[in-house]
Amino acid sequence: MSSNLHICNTGTTPTFVDKSREQVIDITMVSTNIIDDILEWKVANEHTFSDHKRIEFYLRTKHEHLSTNFRNVRKTNWAAYEKNLQNKMETRTEFENWESEVNYLQASIIESYHKNCKLMTQSKTKKPPWWNANITKLRKEAKKLRRRFDRHKTEEKYADYRRARNTLNHTERRGKEEGWQNFCSGMEDLTATAKMVKLLKLGKGPNISTVRKPNGEFTATPEETL
Repeated sequence: MSSNLHICNTGTTPTFVDKSREQVIDITMVSTNIIDDILEWKVANEHTFSDHKRIEFYLRTKHEHLSTNFRNVRKTNWAAYEKNLQNKMETRTEFENWESEVNYLQASIIESYHKNCKLMTQSKTKKPPWWNANITKLRKEAKKLRRRFDRHKTEEKYADYRRARNTLNHTERRGKEEGWQNFCSGMEDLTATAKMVKLLKLGKGPNISTVRKPNGEFTATPEETL
């Protein structure tokens, strides 16, 4: 295209489905410099509680994916760790130089730690604080009615699904509002500094910078700045 934009859509799977029509109206467009990095473009089959279906694809990058495995140092068996490390130190051989001995010590520490601190896999993302069992129930009900409509596209079944979807959306909005209200009310008893720290923990905002005090010196901590 003359604008250096390219359409990624492939196939004829509709991206918009309601009771009267199925069409491809959602288009994914990318620039020439990344067109070859868009992989496995597809229209997802999972219900999104919307007439628009979700579009999925992979974006190939030069960065390696971060591992989701980790070790929780608080769950280390320190008694067994010390015993393993002590055994390694007692059974070590003579080294020709200090560098070899330091390398052996470093490897022994790491090996003893790994042996006594189990490798864990990062758990799934937790539900937001406003989530509740009723929302889970409503989502299952809406999905069930959507599948029923997909099998038999009648106006009555679409109306049932639409009512369930609207109820779900209203309940989620209400839950978010109440969650925010509870968060704000929980801050009423906090000091001004604690309130600021709590707000900053909600996201990855910029660090608080220092300010000059009346005596000409600069503040050293966020609390002092606030």
